Amino acid sequence: MAKRNFLWACIVLLLGQLLACSGIPRSHWPAIEGRVLDKDTGQPVGDALVVALWKGVGGYSRRMCFHAETVKTDENGVYRIPSWFNKDLYSPYFDRQHIELVPYKAGFNYVGGVEGIQYLKKFEGSSSERIATLNDYKRLTSCYIKDVESKRNIYIKDLALCEEAKKVAITAEDKYHLIGFLYNVEVYEFGSKLATQRALKRASESEYELPECSSTTSIRTGCRYKVPEE
Repeated sequence: MAKRNFLWACIVLLLGQLLACSGIPRSHWPAIEGRVLDKDTGQPVGDALVVALWKGVGGYSRRMCFHAETVKTDENGVYRIPSWFNKDLYSPYFDRQHIELVPYKAGFNYVGGVEGIQYLKKFEGSSSERIATLNDYKRLTSCYIKDVESKRNIYIKDLALCEEAKKVAITAEDKYHLIGFLYNVEVYEFGSKLATQRALKRASESEYELPECSSTTSIRTGCRYKVPEE
């Protein structure tokens, strides 16, 4: 009997190791706790957002996001990402599943982290430099998925970025870039069709004129093609 139990234990252990190394997606993700600290002072940063993005490699070897959470730190800079159970056992995100954490607070920059600790540093620079940093945040924390919970969590982050962008935008170029932040918020609030219409209207009314495209830029990086003269 003891020998049989030992054999069964070995089989279960072996199966567990095989499943861990296979492409089968994880179903249960435990809670994550940590702290956000000021890089310069070492003091806790309270009331900061921490965005958690579940990512993996999907079709055509693309890195894709399949779940998102957004939480706030307490007065001690402590955050807790809740545990999550992935009900989609046939998720296409088989390879290299992991969680990326990105903290954010108005007036701070994210400067990396170590196990259990994320660091923010007070921003110093012009309004245009801050808008550029917020655009980096927007790209770093993008997550285009369908589930309602994740959409809500991404919206919380997008709304915070938009509110800061509205406060710091000074120049015509700053205000032009603000259109993108408003668009992300309004996609959630009004739907993509109306959000696109509103964004196009704002762009047409903008005082900022995009620079002409050159050999080193493109429309995607923010430029316009010169219309050929007849």
